[in-house]
Amino acid sequence: MVIGTEKALDMLPYAVEIIDKIDVTTWKKKFLKENKGKDNPDMTHEAGIELIKHIIKNIGKVKKEVFEIVAIAQESNIDEVKKQSIVITINTFKSIYQDKELVDFFTEALK
Repeated sequence: MVIGTEKALDMLPYAVEIIDKIDVTTWKKKFLKENKGKDNPDMTHEAGIELIKHIIKNIGKVKKEVFEIVAIAQESNIDEVKKQSIVITINTFKSIYQDKELVDFFTEALK
């Protein structure tokens, strides 16, 4: 799945809401402190997995935003996303998260 500029810009406000609502900044500081000095060549991957776990733990706070992001990616609407198989929703969210260019875009936009 390729996410173009327009879709990425449409997703950005929802990504910011997720970051704010579940306090990703504090989570990131804690993760970095806990892993300081560790020699792990796969630290970025590990951080990504831990961030996804943090989002899942707090999904009740950001469910609407996740639906919005998935709907934008699938070019559908929230009602369709709510009714579809959870596997499709997870795969879409996963493909967004695994899109290196999109993640780099969000990271730069949120600095």
